[in-house]
Parts: sequence; C-alpha cells; structure tokens
Amino acid sequence: MTALPTRSSWPTRALGAAGAVLVVAAVTPALSAHAEPEPPAPKLILEPTTGSIPQLGPPAVEGTGAKWRSDTPCPESHAAAARYEVVSPEGLPTLIADDPLPADRIPNPGEAYGEIPFFDYVGVYPASGTVWQLRVQCLDAAGATQPLAAVNLRINGTTWTAEEITQPPVYHPAFRADLVQIKAGAEATIDVTGFKPGEQITVAARPEADATAPPVVFGTLTTNSGGQIIGTATPPAAWTTGRYRIVVTGAQSAASVQTTATIVAANFAVALDPLSAKPGDPIAVTLTGFQAQEEIDLTIAGTDGTPKPWKTLTAGADGSATQSAALPSTLTAGPHTVYVKGKTSQAAASQPIIVTGTPTTPPTTPPPTTPPPTTPPPTTPPPTTDPPTTGPTTASPTTTAPGGDTGGSGGDSGGSTDGSSGGSHGGGGGPAKTGALSDPRLVGSLGAALMAGSGALWYRTRRRSALLEADGQL
Repeated sequence: MTALPTRSSWPTRALGAAGAVLVVAAVTPALSAHAEPEPPAPKLILEPTTGSIPQLGPPAVEGTGAKWRSDTPCPESHAAAARYEVVSPEGLPTLIADDPLPADRIPNPGEAYGEIPFFDYVGVYPASGTVWQLRVQCLDAAGATQPLAAVNLRINGTTWTAEEITQPPVYHPAFRADLVQIKAGAEATIDVTGFKPGEQITVAARPEADATAPPVVFGTLTTNSGGQIIGTATPPAAWTTGRYRIVVTGAQSAASVQTTATIVAANFAVALDPLSAKPGDPIAVTLTGFQAQEEIDLTIAGTDGTPKPWKTLTAGADGSATQSAALPSTLTAGPHTVYVKGKTSQAAASQPIIVTGTPTTPPTTPPPTTPPPTTPPPTTPPPTTDPPTTGPTTASPTTTAPGGDTGGSGGDSGGSTDGSSGGSHGGGGGPAKTGALSDPRLVGSLGAALMAGSGALWYRTRRRSALLEADGQL
C-alpha cells in the first residue's frame, strides 16, 4: 500500500502496540416485531484502539497511530480500490490514500501503514474534546464511492480513543443509468446504487407538474450486499403521456433518490408510409399516444447525423395526429432517420427511411428576350444627271403668274399663266417651287404626253407621280 506524500512539518508517527479491539461502525436500531433483521453493520478493527497525537513542540513529540482493517468486503460493483480518510469535526475530509483492493476485497492498509494523520493545514493539531472520524469507502472503476465503515476518534488532551458511531450511517443513493423515457405497461430498467445493503426499495412516480400529488408505487426491489440493484418496474398501462417525477426510496434507510423522466402511453407509436421515397414525394405520417393538443416536431437527418426541420404537427384531444408531408426536395439519396418529439411531454421516437433518388427537375424556359431594334443601312439615292443639251440655251427667268404657282420657262413661246404647261414648241414648265425635273424617265413621259396633246389634267397627274417617286413612296 502506498501512502500519500506527507508535509515536511508532520512529525513521524509510530505504530502502537496495544491489543486489538473490535469497534462497531454503526449502532443497529432496535427491531420491531414485524421488521426483518438487518444484516450486521460493517466494522473497522483498530489495533490499538487508543494512541497519542503528535505535538509540534518544542520539543516535538511523535504520535502513535494504529493499523485498521474491515471485517466486510467491498461490494463487487465497487471493488476497484479503497479510500481512507480522516474527517475533521467540521466535516472536512483529509485523504490518506486510494489503494487497490486485495483479492478478498477487504480494505486493509497492511503492516507498513496505519498512522492516523491528525493535523490541519495551518499546523494546529486536534483540540481536546473534539471528535474526528476515520472512514473507509469503496471505489468502482470510474471513481464513484460507496461508504463502507467508519469510527469516531475522540481527542482527550493529547490522546485519541476509538468510539462506536452512535448516529446511523449516511447513504447517498444515485441512479447509475438515467431514466429518459418509460412506456406505460412495459418493463423499465431501474439501476441504482448507494442504498443500504439488503434493503427493500420502492419505485414510484407522480406527475412532474403536481408536487402535491403522492407518488404511486409501481415496483419493489431489494438491494444486494453492496446496496445496489438492477431490476425492472412496470408503470400502469393506463397512464397517459407526460413528464413524471420518479422516486426510489429505501424502506429501512429512508434514503431516497429522484429523477424526472417521460412516461409515454401504452399506444405510443410513430408510423411513416412509405419508408422509401424520392425527395418531394408525400409521406403519410401517423402519430399516436402523445400528450393531448401538444405540438410535435418532425426533423430528418442524413448520414451526417444532423437533424434538419421538416414538419410540425399538432396532436388532437386523443393525442394522435395524421398528415401527409412531402419529403424535403434538398435530400440526397441514401439512408435517413426521421426524429419525432413532443414539445410538452418530450416523448420521442425515431424511424429510418430510405431516400431513393434526386427529384426530377422540370425543364425551365428562359425568359423571352427582345432583340435590339435593327436600323436599316441608310440609302443614298443615285445621283441625278441632267440630260445633255445641244447648243447653248438661255434659261428664261421664272415669273409668278397671277392666280397660279411659279412655272418654268418654255422654249419659244413661254409657259402658261397657271404654271401647268409649256408652249407649243417649248418644253413643259417645271413643277412649282422645285425647279426642273431631272429624272430622264419623267422627262420622256412628259414629252410623250405633250406630243400627244394632253391637257392640263394629264400634266397635273404626272406631276404628282413625280413628286411621290422623288419622296420614295413609289
């Protein structure tokens, strides 16, 4: 057994040589006529049962300690090591050592270690009349402790004396496995420790929201020699879904431990149909056994395990809900899990589904585009060339005839007074205000018309045609 390092100011302690005495760690209370006999309380055996405490001096005086051992082994659940502590009158523990247990699981510090380190951290040693305590605890592999036995050490001057502990032992029960969700009418595993060895414990529950409601017992179990139990209890099948306070109580020790868990109704279930579909396909969701009128969240997770929101349903007065919901279009092919959880009751369930492929994307039509307006290339009319003239010609000045437009000059006999026709031997008068016509086709047509002796009406018609052609309308 390896001791903890000691402070340099601690005096050396010698082992006492007095005889061995049994010291009972707890007083067994009187049994009633109907009570079952309790198992003997674990004992610490000190050799010797008295000794001296060290003194700082001067001169410094060494103290005498004792060896100790237990007459009761540690339970199998806490057989990894034994912890030895000295506890001050203020309840402050001083660790002596954590040592592995021997094969028989009986804590025993051995021959080389047994001195009792009375001290505090400022070098003040126990005062006369104070009571300290030496105790042994058993440890499991995770370091959780299970009290085993203890004795009081009363200080009288510079002497300590082992005494029986007159108060009952203190138990610290705990759940070793959390209760998260229990189904009414089905067995639930109860795993607790820290109770009195061999005592009967009850498992009960009441609604979490009603602190005045008495817990209803739905299971009775018995702890083993280590004060623990792994057993089953069955809540009544008629219980409805909700949050409940679970209470486990020892019948002899009165020790108790509580936790909050969800109890779901016997018909609690989640159904999806189909269990294989493509993104965007409808899934029929059927929920039963939830709390009445509560909202129920549906999430879906792929292989990355991260749930993503899918749908929120509301249960009816009977705690059920049915609705068709389309799978999110963003899902990829592969296995997925749908998680369902009631917001009020915390009732939860999951259902695996298979996403079979990606959704079919309908063809998209691009928005219509308007081509930019096209501008035809500019057109340049061909250059006009006056017909060649033979011999010198003298242009006669233009005159304004009364009541008409300005006409062009004729040949030998001049133009008409209204500007519409030329003389009998000269060329036709030009259009009013525009000068002579330059298109050879028009000149030819006009000459032919004059030679045919057309009148003023024919000339005016041809004149209009010429104007329209010049404007590009013919």
